[in-house]
Amino acid sequence: MRGAARSAPNDLAGAAALAPGTGVHAAAAVPADGGLGAPAGSGRTWLCPTPLDRERLIDMHDRVAVARRVQGVMLGLAATLSAVYLGWWLLALVGAAGLVLVLLERAYRVSRRPELMAVSSIGLLEVVLGGAVAGSGGARSPMLGWLAVPIVMLAARFRARVVVVGVLGAIVFALAATGAASRLPDPVRLPWWISLICWAALLISLVAAIVTLLSAELQSRSDAVIDPLTGLANRLALASRFAQAAAQAVVLDAWVSVVVYDLDHFKKINDTYGHDVGDHVLRAVAYEMRRELRTFDAVYRLGGEEFLVLLPGVGAHEALTVADRLRAAIAAHPVGGVAVTVSGGVASARGEAVDPDGLMRAADQALYAAKRAGRDQIQAADALTQPGVS
Repeated sequence: MRGAARSAPNDLAGAAALAPGTGVHAAAAVPADGGLGAPAGSGRTWLCPTPLDRERLIDMHDRVAVARRVQGVMLGLAATLSAVYLGWWLLALVGAAGLVLVLLERAYRVSRRPELMAVSSIGLLEVVLGGAVAGSGGARSPMLGWLAVPIVMLAARFRARVVVVGVLGAIVFALAATGAASRLPDPVRLPWWISLICWAALLISLVAAIVTLLSAELQSRSDAVIDPLTGLANRLALASRFAQAAAQAVVLDAWVSVVVYDLDHFKKINDTYGHDVGDHVLRAVAYEMRRELRTFDAVYRLGGEEFLVLLPGVGAHEALTVADRLRAAIAAHPVGGVAVTVSGGVASARGEAVDPDGLMRAADQALYAAKRAGRDQIQAADALTQPGVS
């Protein structure tokens, strides 16, 4: 593991001081036992019962920052225009809430319980919106729908049980606001265009939140199936693609071939030139493979210095040709003056005989044969044991 882990401070002040300077949230700098000699598990709360929940909160809090700014601008715009008719109390209410939210955001950054700060911010916003609804007509207020915005942001950061409580809370606030409005003098009826702007601001706020959530989901999926070093798909992505190729092979009675590659003497490269050069070699090999393949072929990093090329619709002889072409391209392009070679094993099958596990085992055996034969070469799986080869 590269780089020594930072030791966590032994006191809360140390944790708060460390976090801003390191770019790490203070909660991440606190020991797993909660710090200050607290027993294990004391850092858990109902809001974030596991460390993973807190990591998700911290990650999503930063991801939704842009959406929060958009919502703040939209709410400020709606409040400013509405205040012209309803009174400047509305603008003062929103402005005071904005100031408190800024303070809570600063507290969030250094808090050992960031979830409490996040929920406090959402709760405060719900109270402010409830007050705005009560003072602008209750059930007839164009701001009634705004009570949904904090709950959407709650859903972005917490478990379903927290969201359920938030939804119930929003309903209570809506009932309280409409009840309070019935006891207040009827407000000035807002012009239609103000109501339309309030509705448009609500729509923009919700869309901003939804787009952020979808982007985060896509990013999470990408992070799960993409190798961050080489940019290639990883073993998890291979499983689904291989299953799809196998199903197509059955329907079309088509060939599927795989090539498993392993960098020769990669440990020696790391030991001699360092891990930075080793990483550069892996990226360069990945680039050469992608450059040499067809657009519908796919290359995957299985882990370490091992790669796999999936060749749907390619038979045994053509797969050997493709595999050797990639081997030659890699050998012809030293990386920073470092000679790089690979060994590879090829396995092919056709139609119903296409078995992903069987093909990978056969290709692995062929790879080991290439290693034993002297490296920098390609070997094919034995036709007698290779599934689906006739």
